[in-house]
Amino acid sequence: MLRNKTSLLALALAAPLAASAQSVHWEPPGGSLPVGEVRTLQLVFEDCTPDDTPVPPKLDGLRIEAEGQSSNISIINGSYSRNVTYTYAALMSRAQGVDIPEFTVKTNKGPLKVPAVHFDAAGATVGSTGISLGEAATAALSPSRRHLWAGEVFDLRYAIEVSSAYYPSWGHATIDWDPSPLVSEDWSEPEPFQTHDGTPRTGLRYHTRAVAPSAGRITLNPTSQLVSLSVGVTGFGFFQQRQYQTFAVPGAAVSLDVRPLPPGPAGFTGAVGEFHMDSKVVPAHVKVGEPVTWTVTLSGTGNWPEIHGLPSREVPADFQAIQPKPKLTQPQGKLFEGSYSEDVVLIPTKPGSYELPAFDFVYFDPKEGAYRTITAPGGPVIADPADAAPASSGGSASAALTPPGGGSPSEPTASAKAPEAPGLTLGDPVQDSEPAPSLLDGRTLATASAIPFALVALAWLWLAHLRSLVTDPLVPQRRARERLRSTLAALGSSEKPDPSLLLSWQR
Repeated sequence: MLRNKTSLLALALAAPLAASAQSVHWEPPGGSLPVGEVRTLQLVFEDCTPDDTPVPPKLDGLRIEAEGQSSNISIINGSYSRNVTYTYAALMSRAQGVDIPEFTVKTNKGPLKVPAVHFDAAGATVGSTGISLGEAATAALSPSRRHLWAGEVFDLRYAIEVSSAYYPSWGHATIDWDPSPLVSEDWSEPEPFQTHDGTPRTGLRYHTRAVAPSAGRITLNPTSQLVSLSVGVTGFGFFQQRQYQTFAVPGAAVSLDVRPLPPGPAGFTGAVGEFHMDSKVVPAHVKVGEPVTWTVTLSGTGNWPEIHGLPSREVPADFQAIQPKPKLTQPQGKLFEGSYSEDVVLIPTKPGSYELPAFDFVYFDPKEGAYRTITAPGGPVIADPADAAPASSGGSASAALTPPGGGSPSEPTASAKAPEAPGLTLGDPVQDSEPAPSLLDGRTLATASAIPFALVALAWLWLAHLRSLVTDPLVPQRRARERLRSTLAALGSSEKPDPSLLLSWQR
C-alpha cells in the first residue's frame, strides 16, 4: 500500500513537468496587412519541431518567403515547453483580403495541421507620418509607342522615384515584373536621376526592348520594386541611426494596341523589322567535282525569336547541293539583333557555264507599314571538265625501253648516254669530327643538383649557430663561470693573497 502511494505521488509531481500538447499557429492569427509594405508573419510550433522549413501554399495577391527560424525553451511553475518559430516576410500586392488555407506539416511528433487564417488589405503608410506609399514613391512603365504592329520591336522604359526626404535605399535595384505576353530583353543597368520641380525627388531609370508577337489589346503586368524608406532616427548626436521600412512600390497598369499584319505576299515567313542581305559565291571557276560555296547572310534588327531560318534556294539541275543548318549569331543580351548565315555547297556534275539565280527575302517594315523585298544576287559559275587520269607507270616504262625503230631493246640507241655524276651544288661531304660528349648519368646529375641545397643548409646552420650565441639567455652565466674559474686558479697559484683577486672572487 505504501509503495502504491509513493508511485502516485511521483506521478503527481512529474505531471507539471510533462510537455503540453503539440500545436502550431500563425502569429498574428489574422488581422490586416498593408498593401505594398513588407510585414513579418511567424509560424509557431509548440513542443514539436518540423522536419523541414514549412512552405505555405502559394496565393494570388500575397507573397510569403521564409527568412529564418528561432527556438525558445521555458520552464514556468515546473511546466517545461519548447517553441520553434519560423519567420516569413509577407507582401500583399493587391487591395483585397486573402485567406491562407489550412495545410499539413510533418513534425517529429507526427503530422500537424496549420489552421487557416484570414488577412484584410489595408493602406500602407510611411512610418507614423500618415503619408501613403503612393505619395512617397511612384513607379511607371513607358512604352515608346502605344499603337504598334505585331512583331514590331519597340523601346520600353521604366522609372521609379521617391521623395528625397526619405533617403531611399535601393538594395539590389531589381524589378519584379512578368513581361508576358511580350518577349523582352533584360533590363539595362539603372541610371540614377534627380528632379527639383516642387518636392526634390530621386530615382532610377531602366531601359529594354520588347516585341508583342500577337495582335490585340494587351494590358502589361504591373511592376513591383522593393525600396527601403527612412521612417525615423534613433539615438543622439554621433550615435544617431536611421530606421528603415521596406515597401514594394507598384507600377501603374499600361495597355498596348497591337495591330495585326496585313495579308503577306508569297515568300513571307514572318520577319518584321529592318533587314539587309549579302551574297557571296566562292570560287566562281572550278572543275567538275570541285565544291562551290554559296553564302547568304541576313542581318538587321527585328523579331529574331520568330525567324527560324532562310527560305530554300534554287540551283541548276547539274549541281549537287549540300545544305547545312543556318547559323544564328547574336550579341550577348540582344534578342532583336543578329544575323543568319547559311552556306550551301554546290558540286557541278557537268562542265559548262551556269548562272546562280538571285535570292529574295520578304519582310514587313513597321515604320512604313508595308512589305519589302530584298534581293541577294547569285552569280556566274564556270565548270571545266575534270582532268584526265594520268597514264600508268608500267606503260611509260615499256615505251621508254622500246627503240623508235622497233629494234631489240638490247641494241643501244644513239641518244643513250651514261648518267652524270651529281654536281657540287649539294655541298661537300661533312668531315669526321670529334665524338660529342656523353650526357651526365643519373647519379652525377643528382649529386650536382643536391650541392646547392647542401650549401644552403650549411649556411643556414652556421647562421643559426651565430644567432644562438647572441640570443642565448645563459651566456652571462657561462661567462661569469669562466671568470670564477680563472680567479680561483689565480688564487691557488699565488703565494700571497692578492686583495684584487679576493674582490674578484667576492664579486
